[in-house]
Amino acid sequence: AVVSAVRGASAIVRGAEPIYRPAAFGPFTTSAENVILLGVLALTLLALVGCLRRLPLEYGCLAALALAVSLSSPVIGEPLAAFDRYALTIFPLWMAAGAWIAERRLTRPAVLVGGVLLAFYAFWFSSWSFIA
Repeated sequence: AVVSAVRGASAIVRGAEPIYRPAAFGPFTTSAENVILLGVLALTLLALVGCLRRLPLEYGCLAALALAVSLSSPVIGEPLAAFDRYALTIFPLWMAAGAWIAERRLTRPAVLVGGVLLAFYAFWFSSWSFIA
């Protein structure tokens, strides 16, 4: 995954491949998607560490096993394909994020940002537009 992301980042920096190319499979090129998904993996691993530190061990084990399952069958050329969708369903990671937000008293800004994003995605969904 790291090798694919580094290759993708170098192709984008060299100008060999653009970041944005709308297609049937999404708005980003494979190189850009590899870089984005590596960032998602990094955020997910940080959330896992928070889960292991803040929640009972069972929740951390559940999250770690769910991550292991979603990472266990990589696709050639795009090893983290659909990883973002799998990671979004791991509930203990959301519990750890909520605990982190509550500890820092960021509940109000988080609700505000979530409300704005809800309105944004509801608009795009209601207009039958493609959302990746």
